[in-house]
Parts: sequence; structure tokens; C-alpha cells
Amino acid sequence: MKKLAVRLTTIIVIFFSISIGSVTAIAKNKITVTGGGQGTFADEHIDPWDLGNPRVDGDLDGDGDIDGSYFGIGIVIKGDSVDGHFVCGMWGNTDILGLPLMAVEGRISSANINVKRQSITFSGVGTVDLGKGAGGFFKDIPFTVTVTSGGPGRGTLQLTVIGAFDGIPGDTIPGNGNYDLPVERVSSGQITIHRWRTSGRRRVGATFVSHTLEWYQEPVVSATPLPCLLGKVHHGCRETGGSDRLFGSSP
Repeated sequence: MKKLAVRLTTIIVIFFSISIGSVTAIAKNKITVTGGGQGTFADEHIDPWDLGNPRVDGDLDGDGDIDGSYFGIGIVIKGDSVDGHFVCGMWGNTDILGLPLMAVEGRISSANINVKRQSITFSGVGTVDLGKGAGGFFKDIPFTVTVTSGGPGRGTLQLTVIGAFDGIPGDTIPGNGNYDLPVERVSSGQITIHRWRTSGRRRVGATFVSHTLEWYQEPVVSATPLPCLLGKVHHGCRETGGSDRLFGSSP
């Protein structure tokens, strides 16, 4: 579990560095998905997969506790090329099914942008660790994750483990061969989606968690969060060198 926590921190730091690092590393029309924190399955109403007696919002295993996960995301999308890493773990105050650990970790190889929902779905193959030694460690397990950007109460992620664990508590679509966890809302931390592109101004911008970092260097680059890059101009978007830009991240 300590190793997993270190990996969560490492992923966040590495992709924070990618987002604001050397200017030569920032390419045209590159989309980055970064984030880390904790999520919760509680959604303010009782769902069919909520358990307990009486049922508890967000309790997937009936132990009386609201479940959720720790997560770390770092992905770079450039044209047809996708590279990155995802880790999601439940342990300690987010344990589930009485397991000492339930963790999914893997490399990301593909991604798809849903313009209508303003979300990104990414897929990869990785490991599932149930914290029980070799007998509870599974390799080469496909998974998909769908995320939307935002901080506590706004950002979301939804994990599906493909071809395994169908029907165990927490599965929202039993019988399809997969383990489809409910949507989690960010309870602490942040998920950030940015599009980097050249512009007519000498500005480099990056938003991470709740902080905005801005400085001036060459070449000319600006960062545009998902609602703006999808053409959804709102009060947070404004023109900067010919591109819409959100200064700072919303909580």
C-alpha cells in the first residue's frame, strides 16, 4: 500500500512537470489529462448498487461506510498518439469488500473525447492487486476510465475493469462480463484537462489542482481547458492570442 501511495504521488508530480516543464516539450494541439486526489461514490441518492440495512448512499459493500478511491492520472494525447498512466486504489478509509487493498494500475494506450458530455475516456491494460499476495494479483487486465474535469464536487471518474469481477458488490451492470464501478465524484484534489496550442502571444500557462502558474517564454503557447477547447464559451473563457483560455481552475 505504501508503494501504491508513492506511485500516486509520482504520477502526479511527473505529469505536473510535463504540463509546465520545458517549453520545447509543449507541442501543438496536445491534450493533457492530469490529476490526483480522492473520490467518493456518494451521489446524494440511493442507487440499486448501494447496500446496507438501511441502504447507505455510496456504500458498495454494506459495511456502513461510504466507499471511494484514491486516484492518480497523467496522460498526454497528441493526434493519434496516447501515452500515460492511471492508478486507482481503495484501502484504509476507502477499503471495500473487507480487502486490505483493491488497486488498478496500468499504462494508457488510447483515448476518446466526447464533445457532448465534455469528457475523455481512456483505455489501457494493467494489473489488479487485491492485497492478498500472488493469489490476489492479476496481470494483463484491460480497463477503461471516463473523466470530467473539476475539483471537489465537480470532477468525476468512472472505472470499468473489463473481463473480470463481474457481479461482485459495486458492479452497476452485472452480467456483462465486466466490473463497472459507479461514477465517483472528486472529494479532494483535482482532475484537469488542457489543450495546448500555439497562439499569437508569448504566454505559457498551466493549471494544476487549484493553482495557476503563468510565465512568459518562447515558443508561444496557451492552455485551453476542455469546455473552451470544445467551443463551449462561458464566463470563464476569454480570448488570449486568438484562443479561448480559462485563467485558473474552478473548485
